[in-house]
Amino acid sequence: MSKFTLVMAAVIGVFAGTHADAGITLGIGGSMGGGSAAQMVIDHGEVKFLADGAGNHFTIQTVTGGVGAGIGSAFNARGQIDGSFKYTSVTPGPGPGDEVATLQNTSGGINTLSFTDVAGNTLTANISGINLTKIGSTGGINFTSTINLSAFSYSGAANTDLLRFKTEAEAGGGFATFTFQILPTGSSLESLLTSVGEPATFSGTLKTVPEPGSMALAFSGVVMLGLGYYRKHRRPLA
Repeated sequence: MSKFTLVMAAVIGVFAGTHADAGITLGIGGSMGGGSAAQMVIDHGEVKFLADGAGNHFTIQTVTGGVGAGIGSAFNARGQIDGSFKYTSVTPGPGPGDEVATLQNTSGGINTLSFTDVAGNTLTANISGINLTKIGSTGGINFTSTINLSAFSYSGAANTDLLRFKTEAEAGGGFATFTFQILPTGSSLESLLTSVGEPATFSGTLKTVPEPGSMALAFSGVVMLGLGYYRKHRRPLA
């Protein structure tokens, strides 16, 4: 293998490792406020977010790819989901006892996801459920990580993480996923079409998708650097 090939492989490997997952990621969990915790429940086929005692549904508990702790961080920002999701039929999932259902928005076709930063400014986006998956006793909204966020708006500029999330999501797309326990134990999505489940805690992830155009431009720059190295160090012809 030539030295040029080895150098290019190494450079591209470093590039891929540092850029393959370059979007910002917000890890969220059910919030606690006003003496009670936020939860999720399935009620006759409707997947509902139940607010805590302060009226919030979740808090941002981790930030990957952000500014870190301190000013500009989205850490501990509180959020809500305006609306719920509904399914009307269930199909078998990939494994024994697994189930899959298509989710529809129940709030006039538009559900809104929102975060409020420490300055009181709000980031909002429309959210679609996409699908509901049951694997064992675990339920998941949008397990397929399909882009399901749109129509972004942010009334402030002080929170660097939220501003970056909005900017990246508008450019390349963004998606939200949620995971929760399906209760009572042993319940199926089919049975919960005609009954009420028990509220359960939940967690989730909001993630942006790096813009394809910028990734391609950056990769082309890596290739040009490699070609420059090759031209500088190649042996002259005899």
